[in-house]
Amino acid sequence: MKFEFLHKNNSSDLVLFFGGFGFLPSAYNLASKNDVLMVYDYLEFDLGFLEICKAYKNIKLIAFSMGVMVSCKCDLSSLNIVQKIAINGTTKGIDDEFGISEKLFKITAKRFDKESFLSRCGGINKAFNQNPKDELLSILELAKKPCIWQDYDLAYSSNMDEIFPQNALLKSFKNICKINASHFCFDEFLSWDEI
Repeated sequence: MKFEFLHKNNSSDLVLFFGGFGFLPSAYNLASKNDVLMVYDYLEFDLGFLEICKAYKNIKLIAFSMGVMVSCKCDLSSLNIVQKIAINGTTKGIDDEFGISEKLFKITAKRFDKESFLSRCGGINKAFNQNPKDELLSILELAKKPCIWQDYDLAYSSNMDEIFPQNALLKSFKNICKINASHFCFDEFLSWDEI
């Protein structure tokens, strides 16, 4: 995993953001009054971002798509997380009932077409990984690791999501906010603080 600040405002509060598969930091153009640290590119399971996070008084965790599953594989117990928000993803990630079916995910990894994917998820012209198939295979391996925690406070689910099944979110979370958007729904928000 790589990590990069999207905003560095010398705040004592941090938004810790686990991005979705493939999207690079410049794909997310939201404002923030707080610092925002993004974790992305799930080729390797590297928890180096935790040391940076320990310096913050309060942390709001936001995770998108497969970032929801990856975040649950990380031991975040040493951090003062005050809120956890999932967006268009579940803690299981790859699962026949609570995520994207493993069979479909494997077919996608084998036949991945970037333009088709970006079109279906509403992310056309967004900055994207140059080696997406390798990242998909890595995510498939990460899915086998045990979940350390699963208690998200809120989940956003897009009504027009063509990537992640909305029914999986409805089965996974109690507190769901439905929004009229596609899978990549970040154009619906003005800032990280609004989410």
